[in-house]
Amino acid sequence: MKLKPIHSLPSMKLAGRVPGDLHADLIAYAEYYREVLSEPIALWPLVVQMVGTFMDEDRAFRMWRRQRDAGRPESK
Repeated sequence: MKLKPIHSLPSMKLAGRVPGDLHADLIAYAEYYREVLSEPIALWPLVVQMVGTFMDEDRAFRMWRRQRDAGRPESK
């Protein structure tokens, strides 16, 4: 399993829709998470963790972000 246990962080509101087949897969993944980690999980925290994991592991995105941030002046 790629996901780590969920940790609470400050949140921002985000809303949207997903296709029915993706919703079914998310429900199945939540069941998988519960079986593997012996912890139940609601869909929204699962989605947040999955997106965060995806972004953390995207090397090209991390490199782009470092380059972008390196070009910005420091704020005081």
